[in-house]
Amino acid sequence: MKKLFLLLVIILSNRAFGCSCAEKPSVKDDWTYSYDVYTAKIISVDSSHYTYSGNRFYLINAKIIRHYKNLPDPGYEMRTFYFTGGGSCDFAFQFGKEYLIYESKSASPILSHASLCSRTALLSKIKPEELSELELLNNKNKSAKNEAFEIVSSINEKEFSRLRQQAREAENFTTYNLLLIILSAMLFLTTIIFIILYIKAKKKLNRF
Repeated sequence: MKKLFLLLVIILSNRAFGCSCAEKPSVKDDWTYSYDVYTAKIISVDSSHYTYSGNRFYLINAKIIRHYKNLPDPGYEMRTFYFTGGGSCDFAFQFGKEYLIYESKSASPILSHASLCSRTALLSKIKPEELSELELLNNKNKSAKNEAFEIVSSINEKEFSRLRQQAREAENFTTYNLLLIILSAMLFLTTIIFIILYIKAKKKLNRF
C-alpha cells in the first residue's frame, strides 16, 4: 500500500502547471463522456500530503447522494478525490458542501478525479433543468440496458432450448445404438452357438 501511495505521489507531482478549458460541454456530452455522474457531499478534506516537488495535494472523501449514471457496487457509496492545486485542472471541493459531480476516468484505481473543465459545480448552483435532463438520460440508459438484457436472455433461452433438444436427440440416438449393439451381440452369439451345435451334430451323424 505504501509503494502504491508513493507511486501516486510521483504521478501527481508530474501534472501540468496550468489549466486551459474550452467552453463547458453540454449536459448530454458531459454525461456521455464522464465515467460516472452523481450528487455527493464532501465529508472530509485531508491536506497533509505533499508531492516530491513540495506542492501540497489534497485527498477529499465524498459520500454519494444520488446517481445519474451507472450504479455503485454494493457498499461502495464513497469516492476519494485528489486535488493538486498549482494551476492544475483538478476541481477543488470544499468540506461540508454538496456538489453535482461529473467524474472523469482516473489513472489511479483507488482515486477519483473531477475536472474544472467539466460541468461539476456546487449543487446549489445547478439548475433544475440540468438535473431533470440527467434523470432522463439515466432512465434511457437503464431502459437500453434492460432491453439488451432481455434480448440476450431471449437468445440464451432459445439457445438453451435448442441444446436441450439436441441433448435429448443424442440421448435417444445413443439408446437406439445401444439396443442395436445388444441385439447384434445376441444374434452373433446365437449364430456361434448354432454353428457349434451344427458341427457337433454333423460329427455324430458321420460316426453312424
